[in-house]
Amino acid sequence: MNGNYAYGILLRIAAGLFITLFAMLAFHNRYVIDDWDYLGNLDSRGVTGYVQYLYESWSGRWAAYSFTGFVVSLHRVPYSLALFNVLTLGALYLVVYSCVQLLLIRLKAPPFAPGTGLLAGVLTMSLFFSTYSKGETWFWLVHVCVYLWSIIMTLVLVRILLDPRPRTANILLIPVACLYIGGAGESFAVMAMFLLAAYGYLSNARKCNPLPMVRYITTNGKVIFMLVFLLAGFTLTMAAPGNGNRFGMLPDVPWYDTIWIFAKSCVKIFLIRIPMGLPVLLLFSVPWLWMGLSVRGEERGRSLKEVWGQVARPAIAVALVILAALVPTAVVMSELGPDRALAQVSFLVCIAMAGLCFYTGYRLKLPPAIVKLRNPMAAGMVLFIAAMLAWQYPVVSKYASAYDARW
Repeated sequence: MNGNYAYGILLRIAAGLFITLFAMLAFHNRYVIDDWDYLGNLDSRGVTGYVQYLYESWSGRWAAYSFTGFVVSLHRVPYSLALFNVLTLGALYLVVYSCVQLLLIRLKAPPFAPGTGLLAGVLTMSLFFSTYSKGETWFWLVHVCVYLWSIIMTLVLVRILLDPRPRTANILLIPVACLYIGGAGESFAVMAMFLLAAYGYLSNARKCNPLPMVRYITTNGKVIFMLVFLLAGFTLTMAAPGNGNRFGMLPDVPWYDTIWIFAKSCVKIFLIRIPMGLPVLLLFSVPWLWMGLSVRGEERGRSLKEVWGQVARPAIAVALVILAALVPTAVVMSELGPDRALAQVSFLVCIAMAGLCFYTGYRLKLPPAIVKLRNPMAAGMVLFIAAMLAWQYPVVSKYASAYDARW
């Protein structure tokens, strides 16, 4: 593809602005009420003692609470909270980059500009902006450990499944990732076990491969290994005596109200939240269209009808997974869950949008003039992030100043 130089420069400017934005937000981040609850108990109970106290009196999320307690215990280190936020973003980027790299290897894609690392960064930006709100999971320390790190560990498992080669490190990585997912959030653990079990059923009982990018013949052992440790972590979480107190504070509604809550959740997700987020998702997913155009070889020139016919089944599968992800929240709560509890839905929609754009560029017969939109779209990303930076700086700087003045 000719003219990639300017396109690559624009994406690098966007990446630089995003790093600046995230660092600025992290620098102005402060502990909130749940985080202070940890800080207030460190001297009297210590991290282990407080996690035990929570396990017995409030919630069984032992893995996330242990991680949170460790980070809070470093509060005397200058900018420890900001460093943790940056570390979290870095961990997410690295696992996204690794997954993207393996997918391109499986596609036998030739080297292309502006590079896998930069496009993985664009996907990370898309994941951020599709889940950034006041009820988000990026900067509230307790919820970062509960939800965002559960997603990071889930992507670690995806990366292991994508790699057909046996690796000794997986013997350690799989238990760590699975125990964390099982011990950090109940709904995320249920979804992970459901998807792995569904994959095992389809690939064995039905003798089909539901994920063409994965060699299921060599993956069954990994799936079983993952399920064992996921179930172990989840069982330990659900066995906590404190769960009864926490769940007892939630409304107890009859079964027909639960069905109504689930129906309302579906309407909000599919007819309100996803359409509202589409402009930003499209803006940050279009680079995958150009990537699809650049890596396709003989697999080209198909009609729109053929392409949409091929993406219909994956789209239905994504919708069904979203529906399944809404079930635990509808059962436990009396309303659609907060943004952080729906992070897995937002991430799935974001990745599905990137995949749809990539597949469209990879398969669809597009007019040559479509490439001319590449640089304007990249410039739009630059302007969007610059506007977000200009908008957020006065907000968070005033917040941090008022917080520090009260302290």
